[in-house]
Amino acid sequence: MRLVGVVFGVAVFGTIAFGPAVLAASAKLGTSPSQRQVGEADRNCQFALQAMRSGNVSKAKSLYGKALKLFPDFPDALTGLGHVAMTERHFDQALEHFQGAERAYQTFSSTLFELQMERYQHSQEQVAAIRDEIRDTQRAIAARMAYGETGRLEQHIMQLEGQVQQLENAKPPDASNTSEPGELHFYIGNALFNMNRLDKALDEWETCARMTPRFPLVYNNLAVAYWKMGRLDRAIESLTRAERLGLPINPSFKSDLEKSAAEQGPPVPEKVGDARIGAR
Repeated sequence: MRLVGVVFGVAVFGTIAFGPAVLAASAKLGTSPSQRQVGEADRNCQFALQAMRSGNVSKAKSLYGKALKLFPDFPDALTGLGHVAMTERHFDQALEHFQGAERAYQTFSSTLFELQMERYQHSQEQVAAIRDEIRDTQRAIAARMAYGETGRLEQHIMQLEGQVQQLENAKPPDASNTSEPGELHFYIGNALFNMNRLDKALDEWETCARMTPRFPLVYNNLAVAYWKMGRLDRAIESLTRAERLGLPINPSFKSDLEKSAAEQGPPVPEKVGDARIGAR
C-alpha cells in the first residue's frame, strides 16, 4: 500500500511580545539584547514569515538569520529556520533548530516565571504604598475643607485610585502555563518522521496532541503513524478526530485506511487509559 496523507505545517506562531521581563531574562542568559534589538529581531521574524508564505525561502532564511544575530535565543527565529530547513529537505538541521527553539522556550519559561513573580510582588508593594498616599491625601483634604482648596487633592486621589485598580487587575503568574507551544512538537515530529525515526516522531505528535488537543494537523499525522505501525483502530480514531476538527482529509488515505481495517477485522482494545489520543 502507498503511504499518503502526511502533512507538514508551515509556521503558525504569531508575534511574541517580549517586554522588559524578557530583556532581563536574556541578560541572565548572557545575550543582553536591548529593547531596540528585540524589536528589530521580532520585525525580522514577521517579514520572514511573510516571505515564507510567498515562497521566498532564501529571503526568509536571511531574515531569520538577522533576527538570531540580534537575539541568539529568539524562539520564533529558531522555529522559522526549522521550517526553512524542512523546505530545503535538510531534516537534520530542521530537527536541530526546532529542538533549539524548545530549549529556548524552556529556558525562558523558568526565568520568566521568576521575573514575573518578582514583578507581581512589586506591584502588590506598590498598591500598599499608593493606599498609604491616598490616606495621607484624604487627611490633607480634611484639614483644608474649611478653605475649599481640595480640588487638586481630590483629583490626585482619583489618579491614585486608578493606579491601584490597574495594579490589582494583574494576576499572579501561573507556573503551569509557561511551557513551549504544543505545535512545536508537531514540527519536531515531522523532522523525525522524515529521518525515518517513526517511534520518536509518534512520541512528539502524541505530546502535541496532549498539549494542543484542538490542533487538527497532528491527528492526521498520528493516523499515518498508527497505520504504519498496524494500529488501525487508533489510526481511524485519529483521522476521525482531525476531520471533526475541520481538517480536509485525503480521501485516498481515508479509503485505504478503512479498507485495511476491514481486512484486519475487529481491533483488540488498547489499554491506554488517559493517554488515549482522540478520547472524547
